[in-house]
Amino acid sequence: MIPLGGVGMGDQDNMAPSVVKEKTAKWWWALVVLLIGTCIGRCVALDVFGALISGTIAGIAWYMVKENCAQMSQYCLLMFGICCLMQSIFEIIALATSIGGRRSEMTHRDPGGTHMKMTYTTVVETHPFFDESMGWHYNFQSSMKIVTALSMVLATYLSYVTYSHYPNRLFDDSPSSGYGQAGPSAGRPLYGGSDAGSGGYQAYGGTMGGGQALGGGRGGNPGHL
Repeated sequence: MIPLGGVGMGDQDNMAPSVVKEKTAKWWWALVVLLIGTCIGRCVALDVFGALISGTIAGIAWYMVKENCAQMSQYCLLMFGICCLMQSIFEIIALATSIGGRRSEMTHRDPGGTHMKMTYTTVVETHPFFDESMGWHYNFQSSMKIVTALSMVLATYLSYVTYSHYPNRLFDDSPSSGYGQAGPSAGRPLYGGSDAGSGGYQAYGGTMGGGQALGGGRGGNPGHL
């Protein structure tokens, strides 16, 4: 998901306010560096698919914060935050299932089998989350699980804090938000109704002085055709 366009693009009211550019942008650059480091670390940990996810999120964050947050529209920020929230949930679940011990499986074929019958044996081993006997790469993989979950949580939190700096909210229907109004006639009754407390809508096509009977002659007398 790369939010390069959509609702709010081109609308100056939905672009990054000055407080984001002056105070929050530096934290976004720090997040980009953290995500790039996470991507490289997951490659070393042989987690290629996870590295692709971290690299994609880092690219989106860089796209939004570059050129003084020129592309950080409110819509892009919302989609980015939702994406990071979903990914952080997945990473926390994966970390929680591994924190009590990591399992590894190894399957091999027994040499005593024949062409009519083959026997396979699966060995399941459980090791602590950090185990010095497993070598540096095993412990590095465990460390990257923590770093990955932490980076996604930080990205979600930074998106929430940045979104709160925008003066308006997307999908806000309150009168103060300005959405749903269409020019000078906004807030007036539809179909020609007056706004002077007439107590309801005026008949379609009626005049300001009240409706005239259809087919009526002079003076509004229905007896003259």
